[in-house]
Amino acid sequence: MHRVLIVLCTFLFSNDSYATQLPSAWRVVGSAELKLLWFPIYSAQLKTPKGVFAGTDRSVLLSLEYHQDIEKAVLLRETEKSIKQTISPADRENLLSDLAIMWLDIQKGGRFAFLIDKDGYGHFFYNDGYLGSLDKPEMSQVIINIWLSDKSRYPDLAKQLRGE
Repeated sequence: MHRVLIVLCTFLFSNDSYATQLPSAWRVVGSAELKLLWFPIYSAQLKTPKGVFAGTDRSVLLSLEYHQDIEKAVLLRETEKSIKQTISPADRENLLSDLAIMWLDIQKGGRFAFLIDKDGYGHFFYNDGYLGSLDKPEMSQVIINIWLSDKSRYPDLAKQLRGE
């Protein structure tokens, strides 16, 4: 219950208009598609205010358009695999608990987005509707690194998203 209140308070008391809406004027840095074997899973796109990614940028928008139905349990399991080596077990458990509250099953054609605002806070959206926010900027970085880090599970996808 405590974590739900923190996430809710982050949303309610945020001075940042990003918390409830996606920026429309940002420019594309890079795009990529994740395929497992011959099955397309999602198309991904990274945007920033200026259309470039320097690695230290706080304001980024990652958009994923899913080509398959994906259950929330699968999203959480794959997220856990991706972050297992990057944060402590306690932080991982807390983060996954927060995500389990916010996330939902993804339908084929659904658009999932993760926005990190200028202050480093991460906000989740599904089909442009707000899902919730993370209460710690360092956890937002853990999430975005799933797609953008050289150490991600899909480093070629990360390079394409970063515009390399």
